Amino acid sequence: MSIRLKKRFPLGKVRATFGALGFLLDAGQDADFFFHRHGRGDWGYGDAAANEAALATGGTVISEYRTLRNERIWVVTDLALKRTACILPREYEMDGI
Repeated sequence: MSIRLKKRFPLGKVRATFGALGFLLDAGQDADFFFHRHGRGDWGYGDAAANEAALATGGTVISEYRTLRNERIWVVTDLALKRTACILPREYEMDGI
């Protein structure tokens, strides 16, 4: 028997950057796996308190995960703009989502 947890918030328009896709391809993983975790409220190494506050106020939710090759990737949802990106931390710091 498998258990499916409900999404806690809508992801909106979803995309992944070339950098994140490269890390995922190298690790043999799929971005959908991380989008699913993020949408369920599994923040990985992300700041749970900040994410819960963002859900309450309509801010930005950031989850941090590690690929199987131990590379950091973020899944970021801007709740106000209704969009989510799988992105490398350095890409987010430069360009946002």
